[in-house]
Amino acid sequence: MNNPVNLEFIQGIKAEIEGAADCDALQEAAAKAIALIQSQIDDATDKLAEFSPYLELLTLPTDPLKVLEYLEKLVDTLIEPIIKPVLGYQLQIAAYVTALTDIVAAIEEKASSFSSCAVPTPVIPPIVPPVEPPI
Repeated sequence: MNNPVNLEFIQGIKAEIEGAADCDALQEAAAKAIALIQSQIDDATDKLAEFSPYLELLTLPTDPLKVLEYLEKLVDTLIEPIIKPVLGYQLQIAAYVTALTDIVAAIEEKASSFSSCAVPTPVIPPIVPPVEPPI
């Protein structure tokens, strides 16, 4: 099981309920416990719904005519969402390399205004050329 239930957390909630000193404390602990557990159930349900399209991919088509449809679903459901962030990462790298260039220049300029001041700076990498996904 990839995401086991935290039993210590559950026992802590139960202990809080059992340790309630009066009805008001019990009502507060109960409301808190129910809200926390319902939140965990809702979160797991939402995550399960996110993965449901992938479950269909576990069944390979037996009809040769359905193979193309299966491959299209594989690309649309699994591969494309994994690859889409590539452009965003490329833009981030370019922006950070530009920022690094500016920072290194500012460090070197400021260091030159002091006598005998050496500040180690990194070698600035080239900006990675964009990779065009065939999608």
